[in-house]
Amino acid sequence: MKSPHGRVIGVRRVKRFTEEPVLSRKNTSSILRSTCQWFGKNLRFLVTGVHQIDLVEALEISPLLSYQKGCYLDEMGENKNQLLQITLNEDPDVWESVGFRVSQLENGDSFFTLGSVRFLFVTSDEPKGFSSMGALGLGEPIDSLPFKAIEPADMEQLLSLSAETHPNAISRIDHVVVTTSDCDRSTSAFHNAGIQSQRIRTFGEQKNLVRQTFFWLGNVILELVGPDTRSGDDPAIFWGLAFVSSDIKKTLSTLGDSCTPLKEAVQTGRRITTLKTRDIGISIPIAIMTPHL
Repeated sequence: MKSPHGRVIGVRRVKRFTEEPVLSRKNTSSILRSTCQWFGKNLRFLVTGVHQIDLVEALEISPLLSYQKGCYLDEMGENKNQLLQITLNEDPDVWESVGFRVSQLENGDSFFTLGSVRFLFVTSDEPKGFSSMGALGLGEPIDSLPFKAIEPADMEQLLSLSAETHPNAISRIDHVVVTTSDCDRSTSAFHNAGIQSQRIRTFGEQKNLVRQTFFWLGNVILELVGPDTRSGDDPAIFWGLAFVSSDIKKTLSTLGDSCTPLKEAVQTGRRITTLKTRDIGISIPIAIMTPHL
């Protein structure tokens, strides 16, 4: 199923909308969970886009579960802030050496895609690592995090990306990690930008608690990490990435000595390995995980 529009968020009669209908997270999730049981049915799903909303039909539910703008149907909220692009000040040849299929745009810039997100490489005098991120509806920095507006010329291209198969079997982003010295300040900044926190977790010793706050950027989790009690005025920064592998054995085989031994992840039933980024010349900490159960 091909569509330049967003991801599945609910079920409606076939109709064309010029404005987005109001669907609550709770109602939409329950509708989609029940729909997952209707294999082989002729289903109609609401798919959101930037300018309009269309309804599309699918003969089976299974293509929808791997739909380019798809999601964990029982977990995601609205996709108005779908993450579409991560710009990296990195060497694309190094990323290609660990199994990412890197291509070139017409202007010569290198890129690859994971799920609905394009990774774009730039060269600048700025520090290596993350340069910026682009998401629907976000055109200004959030607590010093460089979210930048996506140019209209790029928007249609980003929304029509095809799913990419990479030699390392990494298929999509699980979450983006942001660190902060002041969780309250950073959380408020996200709320003011219209991105609501979905869950908060604290761990560690009582005198040194660490707080994790989770947000959705469409079908990508943003994990904000910092001290439970403010430790200073340092700005929030994009820190790391966690990817999902569709075939962890193939991933380990491709990466070889460039990754750590596989171990149990914090989330029950998942396993995780870490890419030895410093050894291979990547400036961003990267974890690779098995899919959600």
